[in-house]
Amino acid sequence: MPLKKQPKSLEHQSLSRVPKLVKEVCKNAAETYSEKYYKLKILSGGVFIEVDRAIDKFQEVLITSTAHYFHKEISEQTLFALSELLQDQASHKGNGDYSSYLHQSEEERRKWWLKDQIILRFSSLLCHPAVLHLSLPGD
Repeated sequence: MPLKKQPKSLEHQSLSRVPKLVKEVCKNAAETYSEKYYKLKILSGGVFIEVDRAIDKFQEVLITSTAHYFHKEISEQTLFALSELLQDQASHKGNGDYSSYLHQSEEERRKWWLKDQIILRFSSLLCHPAVLHLSLPGD
């Protein structure tokens, strides 16, 4: 006789939401800070200080405030989300957005560049002593 289908555990449901959470936080930070700082020269570095603060707070919630036995799954899901987000950004450049990139104003190009840099900085979420394992799901 087949076993009854078990409902998903709360832990499993929570872990399945990590990629969406990481993507949303990362996208919102990229949009907010690139819009706020695109007029400044990159040398000021103010945008990266604020982004690093936001990453530290998110890291505290995502890694520090969770039980250690979830860290492997959280790191895998975070890597998966960041990989997807970077692939989405690259595909937008490849689908005609990049050709229009050359015709954009300097401010628009600076916004684009800042968004890319902010998304890349979110990889530091996983630079924490509690993260002992890094691999993409399926590896």
